[in-house]
Amino acid sequence: MDGMDLFRQLIRIRECYHRLDFGGLHPGVGNGEFAVMELVYRHSRQHGSIFGAYVSELLRTTNASPPALSRVLRMLEKKGLCVRQADPQDRRSTCVYLTEDGLRLREESSGAMRRFAKSVIGSMGEEELTELIRLMVRLEEVLQTELREYQKGD
Repeated sequence: MDGMDLFRQLIRIRECYHRLDFGGLHPGVGNGEFAVMELVYRHSRQHGSIFGAYVSELLRTTNASPPALSRVLRMLEKKGLCVRQADPQDRRSTCVYLTEDGLRLREESSGAMRRFAKSVIGSMGEEELTELIRLMVRLEEVLQTELREYQKGD
């Protein structure tokens, strides 16, 4: 197998991972919506607030564009899973809070994800999965470096 074949296979595998649908682990919300809910929850726990996170924190953490994050938050609000409110101390900042339904869905989904993760680790083995993660992190570093170098050369 030559280098180009390896690279094509890498891209195909990445696309397969990208298409994985974890919707059964968090029914009623998409992967992106659940990821944002999880970030709101984690940010709020980390900062000791009552289940809230600033939109600016979410943007920084997700690297999403403001319109994309706004669409996700709008969908979560429509589903009654979160609310956005202006910060009373700084009206220019908006905070996102999970609703009771949002907290409940997040908790149920987290339980399902823990069971799923345990099953995956049981099937693959902790050592093998750890090595795969290490290699994927290394691959990301190499790809980022090579992309930067390639773009400098243009």
